[in-house]
Amino acid sequence: MQLFELVSPRLFRPLAGPNRAFYAELLLLLWEECRHTADYSISRAEAVSRAEDYFAALAKPLALDADDAGDEAEQPTRDPHLLALGFLLRLRRTGWLEEQPGSYESEPTLAFVPEVAPLLDALEERLIDAASALSGSGPAFMYMFVEALADGAVACGLPRAKAVEYAAMTMAGSAEMLLATRQHPGALKDAVCSPGGSTIVGVQTLENHGFRGAAMDCVIDTYKKNKELGK
Repeated sequence: MQLFELVSPRLFRPLAGPNRAFYAELLLLLWEECRHTADYSISRAEAVSRAEDYFAALAKPLALDADDAGDEAEQPTRDPHLLALGFLLRLRRTGWLEEQPGSYESEPTLAFVPEVAPLLDALEERLIDAASALSGSGPAFMYMFVEALADGAVACGLPRAKAVEYAAMTMAGSAEMLLATRQHPGALKDAVCSPGGSTIVGVQTLENHGFRGAAMDCVIDTYKKNKELGK
């Protein structure tokens, strides 16, 4: 089973924004505290304290980024407590952490979701820029490809709504096949291309227009921008 088969793309949302470097450092800091516990947990109070210490040492004003819950980006603050609470909340909402209620005998805890453990173990900090360029920004590239395929189908006479639906279903089905079979994508492509058929002609058109190079460059250029944002 491959690493990125285990995780949701939403995990990379904190790692693709302007605060990506701080999320990465905080995640690795907390993971060092949790990785050897049975349930990857730390008391909520200790997590907040560790985060407060991190932001106090950082001594840099940061704005909490907006998220999918409808919150708007706030004004920059240096308050370690506010930053700790905001960053930890964001990590919970994007699936890194889950809160476990306490009881009379124990206090509430924050635990890393088990599915992210392989990611945290394997994904070195130096690779986070590349991972977020692919998984964090990748959906935008996929949407553009779906739109372009749909445009081509519309040009051939297919109604717009059906063209978008068919293009999206084709992409989803192809991704499902790739993950299910674990075959090399080139082998799956070859299996669809019959000799002298129409599919290989379409593949040739993509090659003639530099499809592979454009796809590679969009990830590489996004990676470079991530590096600039993290400075």
